[in-house]
Amino acid sequence: MKEVMKTLLAFQDGYIKRDVTNIETFVNRVFVDADDTMIIGTGDGEWCRGLEQIRELVNIDWTYWGNFKLDLDKMIIKSFGNFATVSTTAVLQKEYEPGKLNEYNINRMKRILDSDSTDKEKIYLALKGMSYYLHEDNVGEDVKRKVRFSGTLLDEQGVWKFTDIHFSYPVSPPTDIKVI
Repeated sequence: MKEVMKTLLAFQDGYIKRDVTNIETFVNRVFVDADDTMIIGTGDGEWCRGLEQIRELVNIDWTYWGNFKLDLDKMIIKSFGNFATVSTTAVLQKEYEPGKLNEYNINRMKRILDSDSTDKEKIYLALKGMSYYLHEDNVGEDVKRKVRFSGTLLDEQGVWKFTDIHFSYPVSPPTDIKVI
């Protein structure tokens, strides 16, 4: 599974360097170019399908999310011919440049207000976003979080590329309860 590990290392390298000028090259290197290629992120609306939406999420991650480091030593790789699954844990260390958290949250609020959501949904999402912002602004400088990481990869002529990635925080309920 050396070839799968090459893709995982390229993925990790991109998230370590976080050079937004290389997003296009990064996405083309590690993701299958298909409308169904998908990343499910940690945020409510982070269901990104297709390379355009994936590029947007990677840009947000590299600009605002912080240092993301996969535990490659504990990576579980299962191969099924030209298809493989991977899963491991990771650590996210929040690193905010001065003003970045403010900029992100102001832009998030604008997206919420400009969305097609109902007024009630906009209020809920805005309050939830502001609650998250206030929490992040007050947790301190050195914040590290555990993250779960899983993905599926496809062998495209000897180069393994992601078809799906899922990031999640391992939390105990109730963290965000809404009766539906």
